[in-house]
Amino acid sequence: MQVSLQINEPQTERLNKLEQLTGRTKSFFISEAINHYLDDWDDVQSAEQILLNIRSGSEPVVSWEDLKGRNGI
Repeated sequence: MQVSLQINEPQTERLNKLEQLTGRTKSFFISEAINHYLDDWDDVQSAEQILLNIRSGSEPVVSWEDLKGRNGI
């Protein structure tokens, strides 16, 4: 899929520096940034679901004291 976007001058300058330093294209870095954002989004969604499960009582929870005891700490 091809996408068109506008970025501000400071972002353009930073991408130009990366491109010069690494030999990789601006498109590569933009794609990597999108991938990192999507990975972070997935992590947030998972964390929110786990929190909902904890609050509803359907997710097992171990107290700090129990965890220390189980591990001999």
